[in-house]
Amino acid sequence: MKCLFYYFYFGIILFPIFILAKENTIAIYLKSNELSEEQLSVIENRIVDCMIRLNKYKIIERSDIDVLLNEQAFQLKEIVDEKSIVNFSKIIGVKELLICEVNEISKIYYINIRIENVESGQISKSYTSPSGYRLTTVFNNIPTIINQTFFPDSSKEENKYENIEYNTVTFRETRNFVKVDTLTPNYLLTISNKESLINTDINNDLIYISGTGGNIYQCDFQNPSQINKIFSYPFWEFNQIVVSNSGRYFAAGSKQGTTYLWKSTYFDAPYYLDKNNSPISGVCFLEKQSSIVTSDYSGKIIIWDLNTIVRKYEQVVSNSGIISISTCLNSTGLIMLCEDGNILLYDVGNKKISAKNSIGTVKERVVCCGNKGVFFITGSSDGTIHIRRTSRFVNIKKVNNTWFKPYISLIKTIKVGNIPITSIDIAPSEDIFVIGYIDGSIKIFDVFSFEIIAQGNIENQEIIDVDFVNDNQFISTSKNGEIYSWILR
Repeated sequence: MKCLFYYFYFGIILFPIFILAKENTIAIYLKSNELSEEQLSVIENRIVDCMIRLNKYKIIERSDIDVLLNEQAFQLKEIVDEKSIVNFSKIIGVKELLICEVNEISKIYYINIRIENVESGQISKSYTSPSGYRLTTVFNNIPTIINQTFFPDSSKEENKYENIEYNTVTFRETRNFVKVDTLTPNYLLTISNKESLINTDINNDLIYISGTGGNIYQCDFQNPSQINKIFSYPFWEFNQIVVSNSGRYFAAGSKQGTTYLWKSTYFDAPYYLDKNNSPISGVCFLEKQSSIVTSDYSGKIIIWDLNTIVRKYEQVVSNSGIISISTCLNSTGLIMLCEDGNILLYDVGNKKISAKNSIGTVKERVVCCGNKGVFFITGSSDGTIHIRRTSRFVNIKKVNNTWFKPYISLIKTIKVGNIPITSIDIAPSEDIFVIGYIDGSIKIFDVFSFEIIAQGNIENQEIIDVDFVNDNQFISTSKNGEIYSWILR
């Protein structure tokens, strides 16, 4: 079986990743007799997230290990069991191993973690699940498991694991809607029978909707009957709207190449961001940098200062044109889909492309990044879905005299029919995502198994946008002006 840093040895998947610490070093080593490569990848990412929250370690991703192995004249096939992991860990100066085993008996999973000294073999910490779990529960419980491994006496104040509850991203431990054959949409509202809708965005239950004729509407998700037309100018043709995460700013890109910017409390005359050469293809906010990014179909991006409304800089990043952009890695980077099929990871701080990925001739039209910005999903006009992830850094970095480059890697390709994909959104919990199609169909996918777990349909109505309101609800917007609410319970 072809694999990258996964090794089959007597039916067991061996899965090593390495963390080089600021003051200490630890290697994380996963193995399972049942889980797939993709499932181990999801668990690995979850463990690394938890280790980051310990605020003691500097992470090196799985793909970075290849550089370390080549430097030490190792071949990938040599790292096939626990003993060889220990030997390699000694060579690169790792002091401890975190060994995580996930075993399955009759679809019930048991997890064991132990911390082992590389030199002496002595086990300093360990955790064994008191009972078996469903697979999704193993994944959801990883923060608690890591907490109990490192801090078994969590009653002591000094042993509390900060932010272990993942206050900003709460993972569900049960999914009552799993394997629902059909989801039934709830009619929410109709904007206009005479007007086609362009797209929507939602923030704090406020739904923003753009329509033809330069119209922008706003309504409260909890009280959708109260629809307000907050702006209208018939000579402007909007093709994208976006509201900032804080809700302070609102922007609309136009076919004329101008982006219009408002403070969300004042929808009168907007600020004009008008230096793009062709229709706007993407708009996103970088609020930590007090910036807004605009992209166009000529391949140019412009970074604007939100405080002064002037250009910070502009750059042509693709000669073929940019289709869509999205922020990633806490807004330090941008993911860009290009007309030539390339996907770019852009380093905002250093104003350069830091990684590139392509799947060939199929053009990917839609992109959506998860909340943490490490993994992202793209959809194509032939119905293909690609799940990818980036490195956790956008600029080249040096660790132990070795330079590591940012990357984009493909995790999974999903092909369900040939219907063009029009929209994607990822739940705040990041354990499911929704796909909208041109024929009015809706499909919900499980991030862990990558299977369809629920689906629905609005017949003969092109879906132009899908947006999660919370972990259990999302809205779909149809081109004909109708908006529906979907409940995942």
